[in-house]
Amino acid sequence: MGQFRLTDEAKEDLKEVKAHSLTRWGAVITQAYLQGMRVTMQMLASHQVGIDVSNETWPGVFYWPYESHYLCFLRVPEGIQVIAIIHQSRLPKAVKKRQP
Repeated sequence: MGQFRLTDEAKEDLKEVKAHSLTRWGAVITQAYLQGMRVTMQMLASHQVGIDVSNETWPGVFYWPYESHYLCFLRVPEGIQVIAIIHQSRLPKAVKKRQP
């Protein structure tokens, strides 16, 4: 089974997601949302899935939608390294139109 790691920037993104979710939705929904995000990152680390945006935006970067966010990651020997967690409203329109 592959592993996932978060860069320091992705950890900050995750903290922002958590803080916003707690304020807007409360602890129970936030916990479920973040648990689902962790399950998704584990799935990405264990399987060769992801949408390659390297030709359009970032060399070597893949992304995967999760609810209202996009997980941006690099493939590494042990799985994936998450480099950003971006809310869908902050992505360029060309990227938002793609679906897995």
